[in-house]
Amino acid sequence: MSKWRPSSENIYVIGDIHGKYSALKLILNRILPLRKQDLLILLGDYVDRGPDSYNVISELIKLKNKYDNVICLLGNHEWLFMASVGITNPLVPPGVSPAQVWLSNGGIETVVDYAKNAGLAKNEAMHMSLSRVKNIVPQDHQQFMLNLKSYYELDKYKFVHAGCDPNSQLKDQSNDILLWNTSLWHFVSKNKGKGFSWDKTIVCAHNYNGPFVSDKYIMLDVSAMGKLMCFELNSRTGFLATPGKSRLVMRST
Repeated sequence: MSKWRPSSENIYVIGDIHGKYSALKLILNRILPLRKQDLLILLGDYVDRGPDSYNVISELIKLKNKYDNVICLLGNHEWLFMASVGITNPLVPPGVSPAQVWLSNGGIETVVDYAKNAGLAKNEAMHMSLSRVKNIVPQDHQQFMLNLKSYYELDKYKFVHAGCDPNSQLKDQSNDILLWNTSLWHFVSKNKGKGFSWDKTIVCAHNYNGPFVSDKYIMLDVSAMGKLMCFELNSRTGFLATPGKSRLVMRST
């Protein structure tokens, strides 16, 4: 199979994976091995909803161990996963239950998948306490999620999971904005991606109904299509992968 290298220096970006391991592997088979001048950036939400969150995290750990030019960002679903099972203790507003939000937004599929990989039956997983779930999450998976960063920046681009204030420094913005906020997506899509003067192009996922590509804003979450997208920034071209399918479909802008 020929490798997809549309630019002399490729910046590959992958949006919300959500347990779609077969689609991820289909993409990786077309872009790996990475060359030294290439960069692969993953925008978060690796777990939940899909059937293979465990294998997705395992694959990303392998990538990080092999390549220095792979960047993995934190998504709100990893945050919910960690907060719910006690991998970390983030500050949570009174009355807010991360576990309730997590389990009602695909977390149950993740619990079942991790239980399966621990040799437990689905029925046992469905009645498992969240404190016990932490015990079936391998230490390297826990450390991988703890090491995820909320943003990444290049000369021409800012990368976040959900959104940001494009006129402010990313380091000054909270995870509430970087992992959750959809207001930038609504603002840009309402204005059809035109007329914006902020300095760097914002590249994000999270907002479901993509892809959306403009000069100053790119959104790569194609969850509404049930697919996974890999987009190359220099050529402004991408591929869509469908779980269970063996072929990628080109998407250009």
